Amino acid sequence: MVNKNDSAADNESKENIQQLSTLWNDDKWLKNLSYNEMHFERFLQSTDFEVFDAFERIKAFYEILFQYPEWMTCETPADKKHIIEKDIRVALPHTDKEGRPIYIVKIGNVDCNKMTIHDVVAVDDIWIESLLISNPNCKNGLCVIIDIANYSWRLIKWMTPHNIKIGLKKLQSIPLKEYRFHVVNQSAMISATIKLIWPLLPDYIKKMVMFHFNNRESLHSHIDPTVLPQEYGGKNSSIDYNKIYEDLFNQNEKIHKNFEFYKNLRKV
Repeated sequence: MVNKNDSAADNESKENIQQLSTLWNDDKWLKNLSYNEMHFERFLQSTDFEVFDAFERIKAFYEILFQYPEWMTCETPADKKHIIEKDIRVALPHTDKEGRPIYIVKIGNVDCNKMTIHDVVAVDDIWIESLLISNPNCKNGLCVIIDIANYSWRLIKWMTPHNIKIGLKKLQSIPLKEYRFHVVNQSAMISATIKLIWPLLPDYIKKMVMFHFNNRESLHSHIDPTVLPQEYGGKNSSIDYNKIYEDLFNQNEKIHKNFEFYKNLRKV
Protein backbone atom coordinates (compact mmCIF):
# COMPACT_ATOMS: atom_id res chain seq x y z
CA MET A 1 0.00 0.00 0.00
CA VAL A 2 1.36 3.42 -1.00
CA ASN A 3 1.87 5.87 1.87
CA LYS A 4 -0.01 9.11 1.12
CA ASN A 5 2.71 11.20 2.71
CA ASP A 6 5.36 9.55 0.55
CA SER A 7 3.24 10.09 -2.53
CA ALA A 8 2.73 13.77 -1.70
CA ALA A 9 6.46 14.19 -1.09
CA ASP A 10 7.25 12.53 -4.44
CA ASN A 11 4.84 14.86 -6.22
CA GLU A 12 6.35 17.91 -4.51
CA SER A 13 9.83 16.75 -5.44
CA LYS A 14 8.80 16.33 -9.08
CA GLU A 15 7.27 19.80 -9.06
CA ASN A 16 10.46 21.28 -7.61
CA ILE A 17 12.59 19.53 -10.21
CA GLN A 18 10.27 20.78 -12.93
CA GLN A 19 10.57 24.34 -11.63
CA LEU A 20 14.35 24.02 -11.58
CA SER A 21 14.29 22.66 -15.13
CA THR A 22 12.27 25.67 -16.23
CA LEU A 23 14.70 28.09 -14.62
CA TRP A 24 17.58 26.20 -16.19
CA ASN A 25 16.08 26.30 -19.67
CA ASP A 26 15.25 30.00 -19.33
CA ASP A 27 18.87 30.86 -18.54
CA LYS A 28 20.68 31.99 -21.69
CA TRP A 29 23.89 30.16 -20.71
CA LEU A 30 22.74 27.10 -18.76
CA LYS A 31 20.13 26.10 -21.32
CA ASN A 32 22.95 24.95 -23.62
CA LEU A 33 24.17 22.44 -21.01
CA SER A 34 22.78 19.07 -20.05
CA TYR A 35 21.63 18.21 -16.53
CA ASN A 36 20.29 15.25 -14.61
CA GLU A 37 17.58 15.02 -11.98
CA MET A 38 19.88 13.47 -9.38
CA HIS A 39 21.98 16.61 -9.53
CA PHE A 40 18.90 18.81 -9.11
CA GLU A 41 17.74 16.77 -6.12
CA ARG A 42 21.04 17.35 -4.34
CA PHE A 43 20.82 21.12 -4.70
CA LEU A 44 17.17 21.17 -3.69
CA GLN A 45 17.89 19.14 -0.58
CA SER A 46 20.80 21.43 0.32
CA THR A 47 18.50 24.47 0.30
CA ASP A 48 15.50 22.91 2.08
CA PHE A 49 13.79 22.64 -1.31
CA GLU A 50 13.79 26.40 -1.91
CA VAL A 51 13.84 26.32 -5.70
CA PHE A 52 15.34 29.76 -6.35
CA ASP A 53 18.04 29.26 -3.71
CA ALA A 54 18.87 25.90 -5.28
CA PHE A 55 19.08 27.51 -8.71
CA GLU A 56 21.47 30.21 -7.47
CA ARG A 57 23.68 27.55 -5.91
CA ILE A 58 23.65 25.52 -9.11
CA LYS A 59 24.69 28.57 -11.12
CA ALA A 60 27.55 29.25 -8.70
CA PHE A 61 28.65 25.60 -8.99
CA TYR A 62 28.70 25.68 -12.79
CA GLU A 63 30.47 29.03 -12.91
CA ILE A 64 33.35 27.54 -10.92
CA LEU A 65 33.29 24.39 -13.05
CA PHE A 66 33.85 26.43 -16.21
CA GLN A 67 35.91 29.36 -14.95
CA TYR A 68 38.19 27.41 -12.59
CA PRO A 69 38.15 23.78 -13.78
CA GLU A 70 41.27 22.98 -11.75
CA TRP A 71 39.10 23.50 -8.64
CA MET A 72 36.62 20.81 -9.76
CA THR A 73 38.20 17.40 -9.96
CA CYS A 74 37.27 14.70 -12.44
CA GLU A 75 39.69 12.23 -10.89
CA THR A 76 38.59 9.08 -9.11
CA PRO A 77 39.56 7.54 -5.76
CA ALA A 78 41.86 5.19 -7.69
CA ASP A 79 43.59 8.16 -9.34
CA LYS A 80 44.27 9.78 -5.96
CA LYS A 81 44.83 6.59 -3.97
CA HIS A 82 48.46 7.50 -3.21
CA ILE A 83 47.32 10.75 -1.58
CA ILE A 84 44.14 9.49 0.06
CA GLU A 85 46.18 6.85 1.89
CA LYS A 86 48.36 9.60 3.39
CA ASP A 87 45.45 10.15 5.80
CA ILE A 88 44.94 13.84 5.01
CA ARG A 89 41.16 13.42 5.08
CA VAL A 90 38.72 10.81 6.32
CA ALA A 91 34.95 10.56 6.70
CA LEU A 92 33.86 8.72 9.83
CA PRO A 93 30.85 6.35 9.78
CA HIS A 94 29.18 8.47 12.47
CA THR A 95 27.44 11.81 12.93
CA ASP A 96 27.64 14.76 15.30
CA LYS A 97 24.87 15.40 17.82
CA GLU A 98 22.77 17.13 15.16
CA GLY A 99 23.02 14.30 12.66
CA ARG A 100 25.73 15.62 10.34
CA PRO A 101 28.35 13.20 8.97
CA ILE A 102 31.79 13.75 10.50
CA TYR A 103 34.64 14.64 8.15
CA ILE A 104 38.17 14.95 9.58
CA VAL A 105 40.65 17.30 7.90
CA LYS A 106 44.21 16.53 9.05
CA ILE A 107 46.16 19.57 7.94
CA GLY A 108 49.43 18.38 9.44
CA ASN A 109 49.48 15.33 7.15
CA VAL A 110 49.52 17.46 3.98
CA ASP A 111 52.99 17.34 2.42
CA CYS A 112 53.46 20.54 0.42
CA ASN A 113 56.60 19.11 -1.20
CA LYS A 114 54.68 16.20 -2.73
CA MET A 115 51.12 17.56 -3.01
CA THR A 116 49.59 20.60 -4.66
CA ILE A 117 46.57 22.50 -3.43
CA HIS A 118 44.57 20.94 -6.27
CA ASP A 119 45.57 17.44 -5.12
CA VAL A 120 43.99 18.28 -1.77
CA VAL A 121 40.92 19.82 -3.46
CA ALA A 122 40.53 16.60 -5.45
CA VAL A 123 40.62 14.47 -2.30
CA ASP A 124 37.93 16.69 -0.72
CA ASP A 125 35.78 16.40 -3.85
CA ILE A 126 36.12 12.61 -3.83
CA TRP A 127 35.18 12.25 -0.17
CA ILE A 128 32.22 14.63 -0.47
CA GLU A 129 30.97 12.85 -3.58
CA SER A 130 31.25 9.57 -1.68
CA LEU A 131 29.17 10.98 1.19
CA LEU A 132 26.55 12.39 -1.16
CA ILE A 133 26.24 9.01 -2.86
CA SER A 134 26.07 6.80 0.20
CA ASN A 135 25.24 8.77 3.35
CA PRO A 136 21.62 9.93 3.77
CA ASN A 137 22.71 12.06 6.73
CA CYS A 138 24.23 14.51 4.24
CA LYS A 139 20.79 16.10 4.12
CA ASN A 140 21.71 17.59 7.52
CA GLY A 141 24.97 19.13 6.29
CA LEU A 142 28.55 18.30 7.21
CA CYS A 143 30.51 18.38 10.48
CA VAL A 144 34.18 19.14 9.76
CA ILE A 145 36.90 18.58 12.37
CA ILE A 146 39.90 20.68 11.32
CA ASP A 147 42.93 19.20 13.04
CA ILE A 148 45.68 21.84 12.95
CA ALA A 149 48.34 19.77 14.75
CA ASN A 150 51.68 19.93 12.93
CA TYR A 151 50.42 22.71 10.67
CA SER A 152 53.39 23.53 8.44
CA TRP A 153 54.43 27.10 7.65
CA ARG A 154 54.73 25.94 4.03
CA LEU A 155 50.93 25.74 3.83
CA ILE A 156 50.67 29.50 4.21
CA LYS A 157 51.99 29.90 0.66
CA TRP A 158 48.70 28.36 -0.49
CA MET A 159 46.72 31.06 1.32
CA THR A 160 46.80 33.55 -1.55
CA PRO A 161 43.85 35.97 -1.99
CA HIS A 162 42.94 34.12 -5.21
CA ASN A 163 42.90 30.68 -3.57
CA ILE A 164 40.93 31.94 -0.58
CA LYS A 165 38.39 33.64 -2.85
CA ILE A 166 37.82 30.59 -5.07
CA GLY A 167 37.85 28.22 -2.10
CA LEU A 168 35.08 30.21 -0.43
CA LYS A 169 33.05 30.34 -3.63
CA LYS A 170 33.34 26.60 -4.00
CA LEU A 171 32.43 25.97 -0.37
CA GLN A 172 29.22 27.95 -0.86
CA SER A 173 28.34 26.17 -4.12
CA ILE A 174 28.66 22.56 -2.92
CA PRO A 175 25.21 20.95 -2.45
CA LEU A 176 25.43 20.60 1.32
CA LYS A 177 22.88 22.26 3.59
CA GLU A 178 25.30 23.71 6.12
CA TYR A 179 28.62 23.17 7.84
CA ARG A 180 29.99 23.06 11.35
CA PHE A 181 33.75 23.58 11.54
CA HIS A 182 35.52 22.47 14.73
CA VAL A 183 39.17 23.57 15.00
CA VAL A 184 41.12 21.26 17.30
CA ASN A 185 44.68 20.95 18.62
CA GLN A 186 47.36 23.65 18.54
CA SER A 187 49.77 25.15 16.04
CA ALA A 188 52.11 28.11 16.24
CA MET A 189 51.16 29.05 12.68
CA ILE A 190 47.39 29.12 13.09
CA SER A 191 47.25 32.76 14.21
CA ALA A 192 48.85 33.92 10.96
CA THR A 193 46.40 31.85 8.92
CA ILE A 194 43.38 33.13 10.83
CA LYS A 195 44.53 36.72 10.25
CA LEU A 196 44.67 36.00 6.51
CA ILE A 197 41.36 34.20 6.18
CA TRP A 198 39.03 35.58 8.86
CA PRO A 199 38.44 39.06 7.35
CA LEU A 200 37.43 37.40 4.06
CA LEU A 201 34.82 35.09 5.56
CA PRO A 202 31.13 36.01 5.32
CA ASP A 203 29.52 36.43 8.74
CA TYR A 204 27.31 33.38 8.31
CA ILE A 205 30.37 31.17 7.77
CA LYS A 206 32.16 32.69 10.78
CA LYS A 207 29.19 31.58 12.89
CA MET A 208 29.79 27.98 11.76
CA VAL A 209 33.40 27.96 13.02
CA MET A 210 34.19 26.90 16.59
CA PHE A 211 37.68 27.00 18.06
CA HIS A 212 38.20 24.24 20.61
CA PHE A 213 41.96 23.79 20.30
CA ASN A 214 42.89 21.35 23.12
CA ASN A 215 39.59 21.68 25.00
CA ARG A 216 38.10 18.24 24.45
CA GLU A 217 35.07 18.92 26.64
CA SER A 218 34.15 21.81 24.36
CA LEU A 219 34.44 19.56 21.30
CA HIS A 220 32.42 16.82 22.99
CA SER A 221 29.55 19.21 23.62
CA HIS A 222 28.95 19.04 19.85
CA ILE A 223 30.19 15.52 19.04
CA ASP A 224 29.58 12.58 21.34
CA PRO A 225 32.94 11.14 22.47
CA THR A 226 31.58 7.61 21.95
CA VAL A 227 31.84 8.14 18.17
CA LEU A 228 35.20 9.93 18.16
CA PRO A 229 38.63 8.29 17.85
CA GLN A 230 40.83 8.42 20.91
CA GLU A 231 43.12 11.08 19.43
CA TYR A 232 40.25 13.56 19.90
CA GLY A 233 39.46 12.45 23.41
CA GLY A 234 36.96 9.93 22.11
CA LYS A 235 36.10 6.48 23.35
CA ASN A 236 35.77 4.76 19.99
CA SER A 237 38.71 2.39 19.64
CA SER A 238 37.03 0.26 16.99
CA ILE A 239 37.16 2.64 14.02
CA ASP A 240 38.56 0.61 11.11
CA TYR A 241 40.27 3.12 8.85
CA ASN A 242 41.30 0.42 6.38
CA LYS A 243 37.63 -0.53 5.98
CA ILE A 244 36.66 3.13 5.53
CA TYR A 245 39.24 3.52 2.74
CA GLU A 246 38.21 0.20 1.19
CA ASP A 247 34.58 1.36 1.06
CA LEU A 248 35.69 4.59 -0.62
CA PHE A 249 37.71 2.76 -3.27
CA ASN A 250 34.78 0.41 -3.87
CA GLN A 251 32.80 3.47 -4.97
CA ASN A 252 35.30 4.22 -7.68
CA GLU A 253 32.98 3.51 -10.61
CA LYS A 254 30.04 5.46 -9.18
CA ILE A 255 32.22 8.46 -8.44
CA HIS A 256 33.83 8.19 -11.88
CA LYS A 257 30.40 8.19 -13.52
CA ASN A 258 29.27 11.32 -11.67
CA PHE A 259 32.53 13.16 -12.28
CA GLU A 260 32.44 12.12 -15.94
CA PHE A 261 29.18 14.07 -16.22
CA TYR A 262 31.01 17.27 -15.18
CA LYS A 263 33.95 16.46 -17.45
CA ASN A 264 31.67 16.11 -20.46
CA LEU A 265 30.05 19.46 -19.71
CA ARG A 266 33.41 21.17 -20.10
CA LYS A 267 33.49 20.01 -23.72
CA VAL A 268 30.35 22.01 -24.54
